[in-house]
Amino acid sequence: MKATILTSVFVALFFSANLNANNVKTYSNIESGESGTKKEFVSVESKTLEPLKKESYNYDVTGRLTEKTISKWSYEKGWENTGRYEYQYNETGNVANVIYTEWNKQDNDWASKEYFLVHVYNENNEFLSIEQLEISTTNSNYITLK
Repeated sequence: MKATILTSVFVALFFSANLNANNVKTYSNIESGESGTKKEFVSVESKTLEPLKKESYNYDVTGRLTEKTISKWSYEKGWENTGRYEYQYNETGNVANVIYTEWNKQDNDWASKEYFLVHVYNENNEFLSIEQLEISTTNSNYITLK
């Protein structure tokens, strides 16, 4: 009896999750230029077309991702940034650093604190680990986390 009830609950949750996923529609826009490619994906509620989220991706001329920006829709302000990822590559083309910055709503600008993810490789260019640093642009202190 307990197994039947538990199975019924899981089935109901599965179908409700699928219904919610189907209520979102995503539109895309791709622009290519001399400096690279910009791709935007806008998610809207499928029935009302209410804007929900926008993700913007910038690629360099070689096709490497250089920046990702995430925004959410606000009826008062329009698209409001929430976070930004900046990607840097080493001489072999592997990701060397990822810098994550959150949006500061009070200052209406990117926050002064950034999370710097250093990708560590061995002499054979095999990935070993990621080291996280917190950097504040308002002072020169940083914290290393392992």
